[in-house]
Amino acid sequence: FLFSAHFSQNSASKIYLGPIAAARGAVELLSDHLPDMTERQARHFVDNLATDVARLERLAERLLALAQADLAAASAEVVDVHAVARTLGSPALHVAEGQALARVPHAALRVVLENLLENALEQGATRVDVRARRQGDKVTLRVQDDGPGIAPAHAARVFDPFYTTRADRGGTGLGLAICRALVQNAGGRIALAQSDAGAAFTIALDAAQPGAP
Repeated sequence: FLFSAHFSQNSASKIYLGPIAAARGAVELLSDHLPDMTERQARHFVDNLATDVARLERLAERLLALAQADLAAASAEVVDVHAVARTLGSPALHVAEGQALARVPHAALRVVLENLLENALEQGATRVDVRARRQGDKVTLRVQDDGPGIAPAHAARVFDPFYTTRADRGGTGLGLAICRALVQNAGGRIALAQSDAGAAFTIALDAAQPGAP
């Protein structure tokens, strides 16, 4: 997975140019008509500017995270998948009992789980279940939410950088692309799984034995 190879110019342009165009328009209006505006009108445009700047900052942060994920070196670190999930501390997150040891950088797995949790909550989910189990030489992790799910029309592109159905609400379309880069760099696989309700993702990682270095 290479960031440059998966860059979608059309999708990226929409995400970039939307807030940029809105910010430019607000600046021009304030520059030309500020003396004639009421305080309420001026505040409206200033608030819009702040929102657009926040969206661009979020996009820049996600782009940096994606680039770092592409370049990150794999690690032989052994972690308990369930224990990492519990560090997120979200009341919406429900983590299965028991130990599931996998070879994956702690920080990378935490970012993956954070992004999956954030996506679920932004889509309206109120509960996200995390359950991992060992299957042969792999640990399979399933992250399942109770949200509206992902429409079949979008399923094939959910991991594409800049692909989002929430661009008008600040979505960058980079969260799942970052997840894929981090999981692949750890030698694993992530996929959208079938689910009767809500959205579900499965992550396969190399398993580790208790006490392994």
